[in-house]
Amino acid sequence: MASRSENIDKILKKNLGKKIILIDRFI
Repeated sequence: MASRSENIDKILKKNLGKKIILIDRFI
């Protein structure tokens, strides 16, 4: 369970990073 939650955390962080990059491009 711990390793799975860590993987989900990494995926969420990657998605957040992509969204931030997209927002930076639009601004």
